Amino acid sequence: DLQPGAQDELERAIGAMIAAFGAVDICRVLPLYKDMAHPDLAAKNHAWLLPAMRKHLRGGPLTFFSETLLPLADRLQEMAVQADGKGLPIEAKNLMLVHQQVWAALPALCLDTPDAATAFPALARRLGATLQSDPALRAPVCTAMVNLVQGSRRAAAGGEDEDMGDSDKQAHNRTTKEEGAAAVAQLAAFSKNFLPVLFNACAETPHPQQRATLLQAIGEYARVSDQKQLSGFFQNVIKKLLAAAAAGGEGGDAMEG
Repeated sequence: DLQPGAQDELERAIGAMIAAFGAVDICRVLPLYKDMAHPDLAAKNHAWLLPAMRKHLRGGPLTFFSETLLPLADRLQEMAVQADGKGLPIEAKNLMLVHQQVWAALPALCLDTPDAATAFPALARRLGATLQSDPALRAPVCTAMVNLVQGSRRAAAGGEDEDMGDSDKQAHNRTTKEEGAAAVAQLAAFSKNFLPVLFNACAETPHPQQRATLLQAIGEYARVSDQKQLSGFFQNVIKKLLAAAAAGGEGGDAMEG
C-alpha cells in the first residue's frame, strides 16, 4: 500500500507525464491492453490510464481515437453483449465501464487537434450515429464537439479568442492557424448533418443537465455554421415545433426528417 499522500503524488506525476507526452506516445510505451483486438480485463493491463487521460490530456490527434480507441471501445461493447448473453452480468458491467472510459477520453483529445480537418470527416458519421442511438454517450460526444469547435476557432484566430474557456487556453496550441481554419471549414460543412441530430436528441432528453450539454453543443456548432443556412434551419425547426404544438404532438417527432 502507498503511504498517506503518496497516491496524490503518484496521480500528479502520471498527470504531468500524460500532459507532456500525449496519448499516442504514452500508449506506445504503456499499451492499454497487450492485444487491443482481444482486451483481457483479468490480465495485466494499463487501462487505468483511461481516466487519467480524460483528466490530463490537453489535446492530440483525432486519428488516435478513430484508429486506436474507437475499435477498442467497439470490441469492449461486443464482449459485454456476449458476456451478458452468457449470464455474466458483472463481467458485462465491467466491460461497459471501460467502454465508457474510452469514450470519455475523446473530449480531452479534442481540446487541441491538429488533424481535425482531415480526420473529422471520417469520424463524423459515427459521432452522429452515436448521438442518435446511445444516450449514455451523448455527454462525451457533445463535450468533444464543443472542445473541437472551440479549439479550432482558437487556432484559426491565432491562438487568442476571448470567448474561449480557461481550460482551452491551457492547451498546448499544437494546431496551427492554417490547420484551425481548415478544421473550422470542415466542421461548418457538416453542420447541416449535426444540427438536426443534436436538436432531435435535445428534444427527446428529459434530464435538464443532459439537455444543457446538448444545447451547449448546438450553440458552439452554430458559431461555425453558415449563417444563411443556419437561419433557414432554425426557421424550419420553429415551424415544425409550432405545427407539432398545434397538432398536440411531440416536438422531437416533428424535428425528424
